[in-house]
Formats: sequence, C-alpha cells, structure tokens
Amino acid sequence: MRAEIAEVVSFLKSLVKLKNNVKAEKIDLFGKRLAVVLQEKFEGHWYPENPSKGQAYRYCSVGHTMVYE
Repeated sequence: MRAEIAEVVSFLKSLVKLKNNVKAEKIDLFGKRLAVVLQEKFEGHWYPENPSKGQAYRYCSVGHTMVYE
C-alpha cells in the first residue's frame, strides 16, 4: 500500500508544481500530510493477497473521469 500511496502523492505533487507560485516547502508538506491521510483512510481496506477486494472503496476521481485501481 505504501508504494501505491507514494506514487499517488508524487503525481499530485507534480500537478501542484505546475503552478509556479507554490513554494517547494509547501508542496513537500502537502505530500507528507496527504500520505498520512491516505494511509489512515485505506487502513483495513487493502488486501495484497486479493487486490480486487476493497477496490470500490479506494477509487480516485481525477477531473471528470473515474480512475479505478
């Protein structure tokens, strides 16, 4: 789960970096806090031995499309 969360955090941080007026320190803090929140939210909803289980709980909405795990 940590690797997947790290990828999501990295992706979202890269989107924030597109705005030149956001300081690097704030982006890093955002990433750290987001990782903690996601780990807490998905605790008990992550089954490495059965990846399909719990996937409806873990979907992400990006823009107007739904991205499923």
